[in-house]
Amino acid sequence: MNADDHVSAWVATTGKYLPGYPHHMEDLQFLTGPSIADVGGTPLPEIVEGSAGYFLHAYDASGAEPTGWPKFTGGWHVANAAIGDVDGDGLSEVVTLTREGNLYIWDTSAPVGSQEWPKKRHDLRNTGNYHTPQGQTGSTVHNGPPSAMRARLSLPAGTNNDRLRLRAILALAAGSDGIDPHADGLSVSLDSGAYDLPASGFTPRRSGWRYRDPTGQGSSPHGITKAILKRQRDGTFKVSVSGRDLDLSRYDGTDDRTIVIGLETGNDHGTANAPFRRAGHNLRTP
Repeated sequence: MNADDHVSAWVATTGKYLPGYPHHMEDLQFLTGPSIADVGGTPLPEIVEGSAGYFLHAYDASGAEPTGWPKFTGGWHVANAAIGDVDGDGLSEVVTLTREGNLYIWDTSAPVGSQEWPKKRHDLRNTGNYHTPQGQTGSTVHNGPPSAMRARLSLPAGTNNDRLRLRAILALAAGSDGIDPHADGLSVSLDSGAYDLPASGFTPRRSGWRYRDPTGQGSSPHGITKAILKRQRDGTFKVSVSGRDLDLSRYDGTDDRTIVIGLETGNDHGTANAPFRRAGHNLRTP
């Protein structure tokens, strides 16, 4: 290799590089990752990856690029390319943006269909789960707001040492086909900041699901150590979430405030405005 910037591809069963990989890239892949989709119209998909060298590449399993690739944008690529049918012609388009604020869309000869990994975090629900059915990427989102919210943010002095305790009742909206965190994971959000809990961390129980991770390393970002979803007789779910060593520095605990708390699993989503009152340097719901 004559540079540190490259794209790698391995055979999963052996851990060995595919022939033609690692493949040289002309510059840093700054804040980007590969998308995997058919953009060349062949039976196999390509690895679509951009760089700070102004090019968007599409490499097949051998490291070769289809006719018409790479694409030149004249700017740094700072996000994964997204692949899908933008104009409804039955063929996939490739969409990317640059640091300079330009958005690019290219036609391809590839028929639209299920793709391996067509965007950052895989699908429109951002599950990051390879096994999410492709047919659900654009499914209807059912909004069932949580209620009976009780929460506490412990905010001691220092960094990355905050704690969260949250309890709520989640009612599924009309039309929901049910939830399964063991398949879809769970996302817990405080205003614009979200903690994603992987589906693999949930254990099915007789009346719901349990997530337990004493290290807190399984969530993204790290810090969520426990989550329980328990089905109630009326069809609602009692949800409890705990976390420690979190970075909640945006909540300084010096004033009363309202925080938008959200819960999402699969295509079921709910948010509620929760009023918090100051208690020392902590915040808690009344």
